[in-house]
Amino acid sequence: MKWSFESYVHHNEAMRKAERRFQVERDRRYTERFVSQENALAIALTSIKERVEKSDQAYSLRFEQVNEWRRTYSDLVTGTMSRNEIEERFRSLDAKLDTKLDPVTQFVSGQQGSQGSRTAQRSSIIAMFGILGTIAGIIGTIVAVVIVLTKG
Repeated sequence: MKWSFESYVHHNEAMRKAERRFQVERDRRYTERFVSQENALAIALTSIKERVEKSDQAYSLRFEQVNEWRRTYSDLVTGTMSRNEIEERFRSLDAKLDTKLDPVTQFVSGQQGSQGSRTAQRSSIIAMFGILGTIAGIIGTIVAVVIVLTKG
């Protein structure tokens, strides 16, 4: 088959039309792809924004809880008595208890002196102090519990 001028023109025109259809279809597909990518990007950005907002809320809630715990701890520390204050109160209670119980200890040691030996007097005094120490410890514990409960 030989090409004539008319067949060449006809063939060339058909190729141009096919090329135009191809370009139009290619442009349509590129546009469709671009629109799809824009939609996917918009959805992804919206999702990321929501996650960031939730993360910020959780972060701020966590720090609110930490700050609340710090305030509670600070109130607890400032509201409780120091070790020195507690020891001073125990010493004063022990001194008061000793002054109140001096007549009893003198009476007991006097009774022991008339009936027994010096060793027996010492052991009864030691036993008396042990009992008094136990009583003072119980009273001190009760006082400490009452103080903590009234301050809380």
